[in-house]
Amino acid sequence: MGLKPINLHKYLNKAIEYMQKGFQEKEIKIEVETPDNVIEVQTNELLFDVFTNFFSNAIKYNENESIEILIKISNSDLNMVKIEIIDNGVGIPDGFKEKIFMQGYKEFKGKKGMGIGLSLVAKIINYYGGKIWVENRIERDHSLGTNFSILLPRAIPHD
Repeated sequence: MGLKPINLHKYLNKAIEYMQKGFQEKEIKIEVETPDNVIEVQTNELLFDVFTNFFSNAIKYNENESIEILIKISNSDLNMVKIEIIDNGVGIPDGFKEKIFMQGYKEFKGKKGMGIGLSLVAKIINYYGGKIWVENRIERDHSLGTNFSILLPRAIPHD
C-alpha cells in the first residue's frame, strides 16, 4: 500500500468509535488532547488498524473498573506529529518494553490476541517513516499503565 495524506483525526475517531462499540460492557473513558483538528499525516488506511491495536490492548490488559485512555497529539517538529496513547492498564515491565515490538514475541502469553500485534504495528510505523516506543505512564512504576509514543511524518503539502 502506498502512502498518501491522511486526516489523522478521521482515522483516530473512527478507531475510537469502533472500540467503544466493541467493548460496550466496559466503562471506557477516551480523551483526546490536540492542538488542531485538521492534521494530515503521510500514511495509509492501516492507520486505523494501528489505533485499534493500541486501544484493544489498553482495554484487554486493564484490571481497573474504569479504563482510561488519553491520546495526546502534538507537533514534534515541522515534519513529524507525535501521538501519545496513555492508559491506566497493567503496564509493561522494563525487561519486556523492547521485546513487545519483536516479531514472534507473544506478549503476555496465555491471553488470546485479537489484533494485528505490536510487531506488525512497529513495522507499519517504520514503513511510514515514523518511530514507536513505550514508557511507563508513571515514571518509576510500570504497573500503573503505559505511554506508547508514535512519531508520524506530516503529509507533504499539496498546492
